[in-house]
Amino acid sequence: MTERGTSGGMEITSTDLLALIGSEPDADKHIFQWDGKWHVTQEWLVGGFAGRSFVAATPEEAAAEQVAYINRHVGHGSVVGKCVTESGWPDLGRVKAWLVAQHDDANITGGDSRPSQSAC
Repeated sequence: MTERGTSGGMEITSTDLLALIGSEPDADKHIFQWDGKWHVTQEWLVGGFAGRSFVAATPEEAAAEQVAYINRHVGHGSVVGKCVTESGWPDLGRVKAWLVAQHDDANITGGDSRPSQSAC
């Protein structure tokens, strides 16, 4: 069963989210099994400062929780909301382009290949 979430009329599935995260550098740091449970972090989007791990029995269930969380933060005034909104969520094509730009900026400055540790 694939869990689904919507935001702004676009439907994002947990499978879509896992594929996006899986295409990122160091994907194994964001999707992993530990202590018998699956963890899917959002550090791929918001960096380590505002990162959070979603934990469930399967990666799809953990990703579905993350989709719901991210959807709730579109336009929110928090650090997470800023990253989510700037990324173009829920348009995964825009999110991927935003991530590539973040990686390019990090490569130019010699920084981490993920978004800034200070979040966006």
